[in-house]
Amino acid sequence: MRSGNGAAALAHSRHAIELLFGPPAQRQFAVRYWDGTREEPATDAAFTLVLQRPSALRDMLLPPTELSIVEAYLTGAVDVEGDFGAAVTMGDAINSRLRAPATLVSLVRDVVA
Repeated sequence: MRSGNGAAALAHSRHAIELLFGPPAQRQFAVRYWDGTREEPATDAAFTLVLQRPSALRDMLLPPTELSIVEAYLTGAVDVEGDFGAAVTMGDAINSRLRAPATLVSLVRDVVA
């Protein structure tokens, strides 16, 4: 059973992932959260983004630089299972989504929470 804080952290992380990459069915990859929750795309996943802990997205996105994404991977906060080359394109998807100020504000709320 999830604690209240764990459920809130999962809800914030799921919302942030949806803001960044769209709903699960529209993605080209799967997501596995630290508690084992999975989100699968409608088609075969090229890779699985694994968030190892509740702070993984914060580690990955704050400060908002490409270096933060790499550091989150190197420290084990996030991992990639499958086609690593396909996963590298995530940075482009993040950059394009963050151009909308409303998306950025909502994302910061989720990541900081």
